[in-house]
Amino acid sequence: MRGLHAYSIVGVLWFVSVCCCFYGAQACLEEERKALLQLKDSINYYPNNATYSVLEDWVREDCCQWGRVDCSNSSSHVIEIDLDSARDPSWFGVWYPNATLFAQFKELEFLDLSSNRIGGWVMPEGLCSLKRLKTLYLKRNQLDDRSLPSCLGNLSSLEELYLSDNNLRNPIGMSTGLCGLKRLTQLDLSDNNLHDQSLASCLGNLYSLQNLELSENNLTFTFGAISTGICGLKRLTILRLRDNNLHDQSLASCLGNLSSLQGLDLSENNLTFTSGAISTGTGHDIPTPSFKIFWQ
Repeated sequence: MRGLHAYSIVGVLWFVSVCCCFYGAQACLEEERKALLQLKDSINYYPNNATYSVLEDWVREDCCQWGRVDCSNSSSHVIEIDLDSARDPSWFGVWYPNATLFAQFKELEFLDLSSNRIGGWVMPEGLCSLKRLKTLYLKRNQLDDRSLPSCLGNLSSLEELYLSDNNLRNPIGMSTGLCGLKRLTQLDLSDNNLHDQSLASCLGNLYSLQNLELSENNLTFTFGAISTGICGLKRLTILRLRDNNLHDQSLASCLGNLSSLQGLDLSENNLTFTSGAISTGTGHDIPTPSFKIFWQ
């Protein structure tokens, strides 16, 4: 009987500990809950006191149960925040979020702020403190050259960065911050106003890059450094350069070095392939049968 009693106690203690771990893991931290509510207030702010509101389910005590938020099962820290299109552009003006609010999320891995008419940041260094951030979406906003913090290089865990459809031309943060992202595998800078010098000093440093999106810019590749930078991206598998100002000589010396390349989009440029050099580049050192080139 004593043995049975002992087993019963052990079983009860095990059950209680499992329940505590399970339920405790889903209870969000109070400081992170407060930061989320401050973000909600910032998103909903409208100068004419309109009643429009988003994130209406952000009211319950446990923020881990809120929509657009995900927490770690082990630590209860917020690890994902998805605010894509949280601000209705027909109601709100340009948004300048206080980036220090994001600094409260010590274990944040995923942040999506797309389509919110972000024009810049208040205290941008707060965004750069997210040491565990792996994925950052900032596409379809109104970011200009002054809007990219030069401290972006502090995001040492960042693997994916999406900056398409903004107003970037020659951002200071591109060379001083972006070049330091050594783990970056996905970079989308399409649909901006970038020119050759915008990227010249940077691309070659991103040696982990696998997917590079540069479509719909003002690139000509006549400035040699940008070609040199791309030629050094030995792990690149996808390169999209659609709708720029490229001509046959732009890429002639580069493409043959991209031995891992599987997809290349050169459509809507000024290419004729009559020089022979670019054809040689696309055919040499790219033996994979899955390689696709789009240029017409």
